[in-house]
Amino acid sequence: MADMLLLNGTLTECPGLVHGKTGIAVFFFHYAQYTNNMLFADYAFDLIGEIQGRYTSTAGRITKTNFGAT
Repeated sequence: MADMLLLNGTLTECPGLVHGKTGIAVFFFHYAQYTNNMLFADYAFDLIGEIQGRYTSTAGRITKTNFGAT
């Protein structure tokens, strides 16, 4: 499961908790503790950074179009 999420985590555009990058980041924070491998936590921080970059690149305004909702 972790291998699949590593491959698909950066490809997904959805920032959401259930089907998106936030949920994948939460998984990797827990997985880092479980495996005692902080590289997984680093990857989770990278995903969170991508989500934050998405919002700040639109002049600080969150709208339906840049949030990923349709």
